[in-house]
This record gives sequence, structure tokens and C-alpha cells, in this order.
Amino acid sequence: MLKKIITFLIIKYLLITSNFLTSYYNVFVMKKNLKKIIEEKLKKEFAPTILEVIDNSHLHVGHYENKQEGESHFAIIIKSAKLENIKKVEAHRLINKILQHEFALGVHALEIKIL
Repeated sequence: MLKKIITFLIIKYLLITSNFLTSYYNVFVMKKNLKKIIEEKLKKEFAPTILEVIDNSHLHVGHYENKQEGESHFAIIIKSAKLENIKKVEAHRLINKILQHEFALGVHALEIKIL
């Protein structure tokens, strides 16, 4: 039993690490912007009928610890059948979890509107 638990934890760690490395590679090597990566991830996960990702970083210039190059504050407007039957709080948590690696790469805030 212990061997199965350890194997599970190792696999989970490797998956988390590989997802983070993929995000890191896309941003810093491939020079994809975070807005594009956020759009791609949300499209893949939710197949939305409406999706708009807006970079609002320019509204926060001069704020403490704000990245001057932008891509730190985003607004997301989304409509998806996969989000219709769950509470909005749960939908927000799910979106934040999907984008957890982007937070590690510089996203500071998300404003989420579920239609």
C-alpha cells in the first residue's frame, strides 16, 4: 500500500512540475504572452461559447510590485456549458486552479465574469 501511495505522489509531482515547465517554456522561451496562454488553457478545458481575456495591467501601472511590462492583471469573461451547473465560487476556484502556473509566472490578479 505504501508503495502505491509513494508512486502516486511521485507521478502527481512530475505532472505538476511538467505543467509548470510547459508554461515557463511557453512564456520565456517561445515568447508567448500570458494572455494567449490563458486563452488556450481555458478553451481547452471549457470549450466556451464566449471567451474574452482582457489585459488590464495598464490600469495598475505605478502600483506596488506591479510589473512594468504588463501581463499581471487580467479580466476573463466566459460562457461554457461546463460552468453552468456549478456555483460561481466553485467555477472561480476551478479557473484559478487551471491557471495556477500562470500565477507563478507573473499573473497577479484575475477578474472573472461567468455568463
